[in-house]
Parts: sequence; structure tokens; C-alpha cells
Amino acid sequence: MEQPKFLTGWTPVVRTFVNSNRAVKALWALFAACMVIALVSSVSVVIHKYLTYVTVVRLDQRGPKDGVPPPAVTICLNEHQTKYLHSEYYKTDSKLNIVQGATKSCQLKSGIIWDSRVDAISKFYNYTKHFQVTFRTEPPGCYSLNVMEQVPWPPDSICTTFQLVQVGLLNTTFWKIVSSISVFKNH
Repeated sequence: MEQPKFLTGWTPVVRTFVNSNRAVKALWALFAACMVIALVSSVSVVIHKYLTYVTVVRLDQRGPKDGVPPPAVTICLNEHQTKYLHSEYYKTDSKLNIVQGATKSCQLKSGIIWDSRVDAISKFYNYTKHFQVTFRTEPPGCYSLNVMEQVPWPPDSICTTFQLVQVGLLNTTFWKIVSSISVFKNH
């Protein structure tokens, strides 16, 4: 009886397995067991490495070491939607383009305070509501603050973007932004 062609490669394995010599069978069993253990171990190591691979990077700890600045914070208040703008604003200045706002310099080891009543360049806040933002970093460090005013945010919000910039040698090894917002009524 002729063997099918797809089994031709397995002929030595079958002959070894059905061999009458016990030493050959024991050697075959030992070899097969070692291969199964090696295969299971390899697959286990790969699965373990895959499941324990850290994909979350703590920017607050790695950021300053890698030269990554703190993230920009964009604040969109409900009171700053275009539907709440008074008609006087459109009569005086109908442009809602992005305005490069004030840059606040480093206030050593304390928070940086931006107040739309004092620091805003755009007159937009006079026709909506004023607000104040206090930025503090933990642990305290020296940062300056760049502000972008009148940032459009679809569908009808006008936002303000704040970017902390590291200054000089007083930077900390990591940063965490702690901020507070106060909204004031216009008179």
C-alpha cells in the first residue's frame, strides 16, 4: 500500500514512534515533551509581555524630562456663546478673530492669575461675562502664561486658551496643573 504524498514527510516520525526499541521511544517522548514545554513557555512569555506592556505615559512626570510643556487649557464658558453677546458688541466690533492675549510673566513659586477685567486685550469680555483663572503647579515652579483670546469653538462658543511655558532654572521635575475659575457678573 502506497502512502499519500502529504504524509511522506511524517514517515520518519511515524517509524520512530512505532519502533519496537524502548530507548528510541523514550528518546522520542522526551524530545516531544521538551518541544511542548518550549512552545508553551514561548507563548506564555509573549502573552505576559504583551499584557504587562505599559502604554500609559505619565506626562506630569515624564514631560519635563522629555521637554514636553504642560498642556494648553481651553476654557469655554456657557456665558461666552455668541447667542449671549449683546448687540452693542456687534455695533462696535463685529470681528471675532483670534486675538493674541497678554503674556503673564513668572510669579515666583506662586500661582499665575489672569483676570479678564485687567489682563484681557479683547473687548469681548466686556459684552459677556468676566472671569478669573488662577494657575498653580504642583510642586510649585516658575512658569509664564500665554493667552489666546476669542478662540472659536463650534458651533457657537468663544473660548480662551491658556498655555503655561517653563521659565529658567526654577522648573520642577514634574508638573500638575491645579486651576480655579471664578466667573463675575458684568455691571
